[in-house]
Amino acid sequence: MTKALRLGRLFGADGRTLVVAMDRPRALLTKSLSAPHLTVRQCRETHVDAVIVPLGTLRTVAEHLGGLGTIFSVREGISTSAAVDVALQWGVDAIKYEAFPCGPAEQETMPVLEALGRACDAAGIPLMAEVVPHSFDATDQHTADAVSAAARMAMECGADVVKVPLPTDGDLTAVVENAVVPVVVLGGPVTDRASFLQRVRSVVGAGAAGLAVGRNMFEAPDPRQMAADLCAIIHPRTRRTNSPSTP
Repeated sequence: MTKALRLGRLFGADGRTLVVAMDRPRALLTKSLSAPHLTVRQCRETHVDAVIVPLGTLRTVAEHLGGLGTIFSVREGISTSAAVDVALQWGVDAIKYEAFPCGPAEQETMPVLEALGRACDAAGIPLMAEVVPHSFDATDQHTADAVSAAARMAMECGADVVKVPLPTDGDLTAVVENAVVPVVVLGGPVTDRASFLQRVRSVVGAGAAGLAVGRNMFEAPDPRQMAADLCAIIHPRTRRTNSPSTP
């Protein structure tokens, strides 16, 4: 299967995507993920486009995925060849790796991202780079300039999709324009429903290709309704498809 076909399983016909991230350590402790196969079923039923899963969860939910796009979350320490082998073995649609440019961890994580970019190219597997300036906790470093630079660095390392935090200052539009490849924005800290949905509208309005949501859905009073609300914002005129078109 080519990259174009795999990307078509992650994005709707409108070039947008709603991704549910099931790989964050704090998210793994939530009650909603105690039965991950039920979460996957709920994602299918509410027309979520894709899920991000670590290896253990991938093994658990593989038979329940159906047509749901699947992104294998690679952790530190795994070799690039092993990551690609796992992706091919389980038939996932992309590999995701976290890197932390513009800070102390850049020298450790960005070379791995570049190596994964080469390996994914050779195997025809899309690479999603989750790039966060400095670290997740250093939110004061998540300026529009830093996020924009991080996104472009990831693209130059071979990322087909970049996943970034919402800049703490300025407009996301510059990040989207500088990235070249589709930009998916992290869901961010847990907040009230109205504020979160307005944040998502702003993200889509700035030209982002979509959202990767975790706790704001898992910890919502009605996760199924939250997923439906997000789909309505991200795909206002279309429903999820398995179109082979690239975003």
